[in-house]
Amino acid sequence: MNVRRIIPRIGHISKPTTIIFSHVFDPPASSKLLVYPPLLSPLQPLQDEDEAASGEYGKLKLEFFQDNDEARRQVHLPDRSEYQTSDEDDDFVSPYYAFDDDAIRGGQTETKEPCRRVSEHRINFQNCNNFHEQHLLEESIKFLGEGAFREVFGLSRPFEGGIEQFVLKELRFDHDVDDENSEFIRMDAAVAERLSASPRTFDIYGFCGVGILSEYFFHGDIEEVAYEDEGEVSEDLREIEEFEVQTNLTGREKVVLALEMAEGIALLHGNAGGVIVHDDIQLSQFLLNKDKTMLKINDFNRAEYMLYDESKETYCKYHNGGGNGNWRAPEEYKNEGLNEKIDVWSLGNNMYTLLTGLDPFPWLHSKEMQPLVMRGETAYIDPRFWARSKEEGRLAEIIKQCFEYNPDLRPSVFDIVEQLREAVTESLRNQNVTRAQVLQGLGGD
Repeated sequence: MNVRRIIPRIGHISKPTTIIFSHVFDPPASSKLLVYPPLLSPLQPLQDEDEAASGEYGKLKLEFFQDNDEARRQVHLPDRSEYQTSDEDDDFVSPYYAFDDDAIRGGQTETKEPCRRVSEHRINFQNCNNFHEQHLLEESIKFLGEGAFREVFGLSRPFEGGIEQFVLKELRFDHDVDDENSEFIRMDAAVAERLSASPRTFDIYGFCGVGILSEYFFHGDIEEVAYEDEGEVSEDLREIEEFEVQTNLTGREKVVLALEMAEGIALLHGNAGGVIVHDDIQLSQFLLNKDKTMLKINDFNRAEYMLYDESKETYCKYHNGGGNGNWRAPEEYKNEGLNEKIDVWSLGNNMYTLLTGLDPFPWLHSKEMQPLVMRGETAYIDPRFWARSKEEGRLAEIIKQCFEYNPDLRPSVFDIVEQLREAVTESLRNQNVTRAQVLQGLGGD
């Protein structure tokens, strides 16, 4: 039987909400994809795909944020035969195409041992009813920014005599609602839900289709305090005699921020339900909470629940299709098998920026520095940092450990946390100040 699986498709920002419900069916050769008009019971007559795509939407009265004649494409899943699944020795108890993006992000690593998903990998807790009970058109809405995949809107409304603020993260309108993009959004929501008991991850309030409601961050991310300038220079740092630090952070602030980031990553790597790789560690992923007492780790759309080999009792490496940007590990640029150690390398780059106020290889474009990293070169640390302060000397040593080329020899994030805790404890000793007070003293709002 040729079985085809169709996953939910939601569009609810630039165009009105339309929902295609999940089904598993055996389609005859001449059948068409059937969809339900929005807000109608499944007992109502079905309408044809062509009619649904016409913009009539069952003659409903609709409200738009803005006039736009362009409709976002709703792309349904390809046939199972089009997916690269596991190798021939797999028993197919858990088909790799189901709610997974291995076929798109590099394919399942061919192996003689079965690599199986952990149970948390499959969770999909969408609360569309609650999500769409929010009267988004009646809120005060502000566009906050956009990334590679999503647009972010700030929403505020009166609540119990005050103002309640939250964030709507929505797939960018120029991105198709397809299996790849839907999986990115699902993974962000799944990881946030699993880790919601921790104060070190962002609070998620709702998830439906390609939209997420989450907490509002009033104080921005760490990029805003780490850089004094743009993090770039025009000359090779190794050839500049003048010692110049392009950040206003103190040594104490640097080690405290580094520890806050490391503890957030450790939450993922130490997840009781299975190791989670963040896969996109940057300074912009760490935001100050409302009281400015700790950092929260954000944005899990590239996260990876590692598959597990029960026979070897070890996690299986995966591929992410090769890395872009200047913060990634050499094995990412080489498109080799990956594990959680890529986050440790990227954490080293984050700490490098805290230390220096510069990006790694700040005189080069990303495409120019990637071959250097693949050959084993690392960001240059001026030896004068070791004498500048005790905190900065310790931080420089830890950064060097994160830049270990061989991921098997690279320290775990738990090793990094232990060392940073020692550095922070020593820095705060006899100063009558806490980590929270150090964070509250940071510049900005």
